[in-house]
Amino acid sequence: NNDRIAIVQSDDIQVEISGDFELSALIQDVSRLGNELLIELDNDSTVLSNYYQNLQKKEELLPYSLQFSISMENPISYLAPFVSDLYISDEIVLYGGFSQGEKTDLSINFTSDSINYQNKAFTNNFYALSITKESKAERVFSQLEIYSDKQYWTKQIITDDLKSVWSWDRNQINFSLIANPPDSSNSLNLKGDILFEEDITELQFDTSVVKLDGHIFEFNEDHNITYLVDSGSHKVDVNNLILSDGSQSLADNGIWYQAISTE
Repeated sequence: NNDRIAIVQSDDIQVEISGDFELSALIQDVSRLGNELLIELDNDSTVLSNYYQNLQKKEELLPYSLQFSISMENPISYLAPFVSDLYISDEIVLYGGFSQGEKTDLSINFTSDSINYQNKAFTNNFYALSITKESKAERVFSQLEIYSDKQYWTKQIITDDLKSVWSWDRNQINFSLIANPPDSSNSLNLKGDILFEEDITELQFDTSVVKLDGHIFEFNEDHNITYLVDSGSHKVDVNNLILSDGSQSLADNGIWYQAISTE
């Protein structure tokens, strides 16, 4: 058993890591995982093929696992240079684990009493991110769970009990989002898929329900929303989008947005 504990502490941050790890290997493996996620997101088939062909020739990765926790006071002083218009509670906690072997697993959990971004406020928040991938193959599965007790979108729009799950597998993201206005029978329950292909991104809602003033609206099945990039131009195109409760409906069809490159 080669378990060890590493503690790094400053005035505002305390980091504790425990497990059977070597610090140099951990830094190298986390950097490698970050690089692999970036090339997966870029989704260039030639780059992916070359990278994993070269990776197969390298030595097997040594298995190990660890747990970590990070406590941070005054986090906004560190985040402000990178994200403007952000306020976050005076203390946040991140904790999770990392393991390496035939598969690479990373989990990060994050709690914060309050987050305010561009005049939108969220209280009692919990985020859970998990990433799993075969160490020498390109398939990545990632999931982000978001929970928040109360959300202030505008002075007039307030919701409770926000729950959202985003799952990424290869070139597709499945998502769900549930939110309820306080003291109201209205609710929002969205589910859908985002598909990423070369130069085009497609969004489709699936079994989604919007409850509004006693009416239950649902999306039709044969619709899609596409984001197309072509020679530097960008276009958002809506095809046959209908939200209906059976007796009344909202429909849209056509171009929502278009920016044409002048180069």
